[in-house]
Amino acid sequence: MKQSIVIKGMIAAVYGAFFHVLSEENQILLAKPIGKLRVKKKETRHSICIGDEVEYRLNSQQDSTDIQAVITNVLPRKNFVGRSDLYKTQVLASNVDLVAVVLSLFHPTANFGFLDRVLAECEMRNIEAIIIINKYDLLKDKKISVLISDKYLDELNNRIKEYKQLKYEVLLTSFVEAISNKLYNKISGKTVLLTGLSGVGKSTFLNKFAGKKIQQVDEDIIKFKGRHITTNPVLYVSSDNTRLIDTPGLREFGLYHWTPLELQNGFVELHGIQCQFNDCLHVNAPNCGIKESKISQKRYDSYCSILNALKEKYKPRRGNSYR
Repeated sequence: MKQSIVIKGMIAAVYGAFFHVLSEENQILLAKPIGKLRVKKKETRHSICIGDEVEYRLNSQQDSTDIQAVITNVLPRKNFVGRSDLYKTQVLASNVDLVAVVLSLFHPTANFGFLDRVLAECEMRNIEAIIIINKYDLLKDKKISVLISDKYLDELNNRIKEYKQLKYEVLLTSFVEAISNKLYNKISGKTVLLTGLSGVGKSTFLNKFAGKKIQQVDEDIIKFKGRHITTNPVLYVSSDNTRLIDTPGLREFGLYHWTPLELQNGFVELHGIQCQFNDCLHVNAPNCGIKESKISQKRYDSYCSILNALKEKYKPRRGNSYR
């Protein structure tokens, strides 16, 4: 019996038990995994996620579900970006070259607590991140600009300076007007995870990037799970082979998959701090090097906020210990 040819591709979207696979010719195929790959890992929401490189074979016997390919193997990941609650981790994307965190000037205002969590995840995964602050065109609108206080703008500018001092690239832009050449050059040819809270302008960016309005509902998926496309990350490919992974607007970005001691690796200001104890968490400890560090109060408050959340998971319960 002739065996099917094994082909390599990339997961472009996840819809419950079904997947979109991007072929090497940039064609999208509706696929399902073989039985052994359908088992979900306990610690993650999906054992296969967007960005995964896979091997598949074409489905020679298409049934009523129009499955075009069968995924036979998932190749090892070079990295992944995840978020978590107290109980499980959701892998947002894998094999990422760059994470672009989008905030907005107004409606909603810039959420630096969310930003610090994403940056911490990127630091601990050794993935480059850039910060994009959108909607600067609102300063030109007299009806809206009066709602943006000088105090808020001063604080925003101070925070931007802090991130630049930490060597993070910060781009101030307006997606409704144009995407800057600097941003185009930054993402060109890379696999980029685009993330941010709802309403920051990620959809506007995608439409500008694609040069057309990207349809938000995939009619081919409705008959399978009835899911709206914005509830799952989706990968888009440009003519220059830039791959953008769009995540839905996130409300939370938990880091419970890291221990309190690991968290300090997510804040570049804490790297190399010398303390009396090797397992110092840099909070109210004697002879702690945090007192001599150059960490800003805002960033330190953010670190302590995340740390307190992690302590909730690792606090002593029925004989378990936390130090």
